[in-house]
Amino acid sequence: MEGSLIDDSEIVEVLATIKVASTECTKTLEIANEKKVEIDVKREMFRPIAARGSVLYFCIVEMSIVNWMYNSSLQ
Repeated sequence: MEGSLIDDSEIVEVLATIKVASTECTKTLEIANEKKVEIDVKREMFRPIAARGSVLYFCIVEMSIVNWMYNSSLQ
């Protein structure tokens, strides 16, 4: 192979394209990480509600063990 790699315009174009794609990927990953943090914060806001709902559900289900009269359908 003769000459410098820098003189090969095809290689320079491919490298430029790769650089642009890399920059776009980096920006997309940054946005994804920001969204992940937002989702985690919002999910944690609902954790107490989910815990209370779980306790309520199991209380209703287990009431039929105490007395059949408390048998109820959750449909």
